[in-house]
Amino acid sequence: DTVIRSDTPYHIHNRGQSRRVAAIDGATGAAALTVGTRYDLGEDHQWILEPAGGSRYHIRSVLDGRLLSESNGTPVLVPAELEGPSTIFSLTQSQYGWFYLTHAATGQRLRSTPSLTFAPGSRTNNDTQWRFIPVFEGPPGPPRALTASASINSVELNWADHGFRDLTGFRVSRAIGNAAPIVIASDITVSSYTDTDFIVGSATYSVTALGDTGESLPSDSVAVCLLDIDNDKVVSASDITAAASVVDSDDSLNYLDLVTFFDAIEAGCP
Repeated sequence: DTVIRSDTPYHIHNRGQSRRVAAIDGATGAAALTVGTRYDLGEDHQWILEPAGGSRYHIRSVLDGRLLSESNGTPVLVPAELEGPSTIFSLTQSQYGWFYLTHAATGQRLRSTPSLTFAPGSRTNNDTQWRFIPVFEGPPGPPRALTASASINSVELNWADHGFRDLTGFRVSRAIGNAAPIVIASDITVSSYTDTDFIVGSATYSVTALGDTGESLPSDSVAVCLLDIDNDKVVSASDITAAASVVDSDDSLNYLDLVTFFDAIEAGCP
């Protein structure tokens, strides 16, 4: 493609080596990147280019949502929460649909030798030229930036999606305590959901994106803890000693602090 779209996953294909940038599942640091063959099609070879202003992009792995970045002159993958200036790359078109992929903060160009490295920003060889080959048959990327806000009787979830053209909705799963996750909502058409099925204790939520071509991997999970605060709890002298470090915003220990503390213990919350 000569027009980059944020709703399409791409294979990032090198002109000089005929190889594709790949993410290694579960790895961290420099070892998390490699270069596969021209025939590799899996999610570990698929990337989303998210606009960061002008011709600059965050390059996110479809496999697990990690971001392409730079560390001491080496290409690396970093967790999604580290999105920032160090994860921005600029695209400069060379010719015939080939691009230079330049790390915005350092000015270095991504290069395949065939291993993945950086080269000076002035290098124009074929090993620094990349083509973005769209993937139309893969599922959506996982939702990102999932947050949870708990109130007395509900949990509000919010997330961001990749804006896939074939996105049909989202599916929310919840795991209570150490139990396996179960789907609690499907076919959600907005990037938010409120869980009003009140529970007491700890719960973990995740979200998947649904598309015409399948279901995404789960988002990063978020954990919340709901308490059942009852105002008739009996507080003993030993309770007061055990809860001595639990205070409220006025830095004074009171009855409600103690109730909240023991409800948290009873609910299995940290």
